[in-house]
Amino acid sequence: MTPIPDLIEIGARLFSAEADLYDKPDEKAEVLQRQLDVYTDAKASLEKKVKDGFATQADLERLRYDKV
Repeated sequence: MTPIPDLIEIGARLFSAEADLYDKPDEKAEVLQRQLDVYTDAKASLEKKVKDGFATQADLERLRYDKV
């Protein structure tokens, strides 16, 4: 199983690379919105994992930091 912080980092790099493919601001905005949507879903999932003891509070804080 891949650690959550590693998945967060990989996702951020992929979205950044995809956004770099577009020249128009609205196209970049669509990619960035999808990235925010993924972070929102990941945060909800990670909060449950922290509550259940399967992830650390540090993982959740890193996700919040990366989202900003």
